Amino acid sequence: RSTWGDFSQFLGMKFVVLVDGSPAAEAAFDRASALSKEGDELHICHSCQFPDPVLDSVAARVGGMVVMDTKAYAEARHQVEEHGRKICERFMQACQARNLKCQSHVIAHGHAREDACKFASDQKADLIVVGTRGLGSVHRFFLGSFSNYIVNHAPCDVVVARAEHNSGSS
Repeated sequence: RSTWGDFSQFLGMKFVVLVDGSPAAEAAFDRASALSKEGDELHICHSCQFPDPVLDSVAARVGGMVVMDTKAYAEARHQVEEHGRKICERFMQACQARNLKCQSHVIAHGHAREDACKFASDQKADLIVVGTRGLGSVHRFFLGSFSNYIVNHAPCDVVVARAEHNSGSS
């Protein structure tokens, strides 16, 4: 603890809000906007797994080599990025309506969970806010949990926001 006192009230915090367009992402955004104050920055981030993990799984099935048309690859990547931008745009409009300082980011390469944590680290985030779908134990076992990964690998504190209407059943 600094002997100069606590000046955090004068410095803005950096929030990374992970969004995917789901009700859980809406809950995360609502929580982040409720926690933020004047001078804070919200970084709205949509991170998705395209195309490397898809190609890796295909390569494993066909003997380690995948040939993909460069134009088709570029078009598919563009579509994924555009979808991410549309998701972020909705949240950006909500930020503007609430007079919040914000930026949007779309990460469309590599593994979404790892990239989200790396992004938060690169931004020197103070807090990550992520939603949870409330998967039951069976679904979580087979699908994994994005929010659980974030909690366990984040470079900063994490708030997990639960959507109002989730089943939590397996």
